[in-house]
Amino acid sequence: MRPFATIAGDVAFEARLGLGGMGMYSEPGDWITYEPVQSLVAALAWDNSLDAEAYLDGYLMARFGEETFTAVRRYYDLTGLDPDTHAAARLSDNYTQARDALQEATGRAKGAAARTALDRLTRNIDIALADMRIGLAPANSAEVDAARREYRALVHRNRFNGVCLPNMQALWRWNGPAGQPPYDDARIRQNVVDSYASPAAGFGDPGFLALVRDGDAAALDVEAQDVDFTGHTVHWAATAPEGVVLEPASGTLKVHGTRGAAARVTVRATARAATGAQRITLDFRLPDGTALVPARVEVAVS
Repeated sequence: MRPFATIAGDVAFEARLGLGGMGMYSEPGDWITYEPVQSLVAALAWDNSLDAEAYLDGYLMARFGEETFTAVRRYYDLTGLDPDTHAAARLSDNYTQARDALQEATGRAKGAAARTALDRLTRNIDIALADMRIGLAPANSAEVDAARREYRALVHRNRFNGVCLPNMQALWRWNGPAGQPPYDDARIRQNVVDSYASPAAGFGDPGFLALVRDGDAAALDVEAQDVDFTGHTVHWAATAPEGVVLEPASGTLKVHGTRGAAARVTVRATARAATGAQRITLDFRLPDGTALVPARVEVAVS
């Protein structure tokens, strides 16, 4: 594994310089992809002569079991390419094969711990593949719009289970070049912080709707999630601009752990709706009245 060998080589070199300690950065929001690297760095801090390849093999055997070893090792081999030096098409092909390897490993895994980790890795690679589809789709096409919507939904659905961390770069990715906020948008950053500090959260999928006055209705999924993994009943209510009608406009969702819940809502613009950019606000509350972070759905009425 080139990345693991590179880390081991760097640590050995730094040790020869007399370096007395090291650290590494990671986010709790996406721990699953950092786990083997963190384990290796910790082990190298004690013994910088470790064989990185052998250490990875030992980690995979202990984490996933003998039955899954070959398939999981294939996943790590296929995802070891440097994304800065390989084209998106090559990376997409490798990651597609890597996902197949994870599915094979899941079918062979024994024990809930191994299956949980494999589930998280599969969710993570699904996000990566959706990201690649954005890059591979023709500019200004229906395909790129669909890829951005898929990517946004996957990031939101997996933001609290160790798979990914929403950030400004992810938001730029699903918004596209025409809808970029400034990098220092304090509201967006604060929403991320507040969401992780809340017991539960919610969002709307998609985040953008195009409506025609007296035209066809559009579908909106209002989704809720369990942030602290204790289980919650979440009440939601939508506030829409004049002439934009949601059916239903409120409801209740029960969530627990990684099992989120969603309500399908139809949205239409009547003749009273003003043309141009509009916004639907989704408010979420717990039964005791605790307000959760609201979500916004942008609407363009023509």
